[in-house]
Amino acid sequence: MLILREAGGIITDLEGNEEVIKHGAFIAGNPDIHPALRRIVQQATPESAAG
Repeated sequence: MLILREAGGIITDLEGNEEVIKHGAFIAGNPDIHPALRRIVQQATPESAAG
């Protein structure tokens, strides 16, 4: 996670929180694709769609 952040990447849990260690599942990508990745994962994940 540190290397990704140092390289300018973004890592969050499925809801967009940066405290990924507390939640387990995470999304990682550069600032240009992270929002799109998050939308795709949220649509495909029943747990985050319900929340």
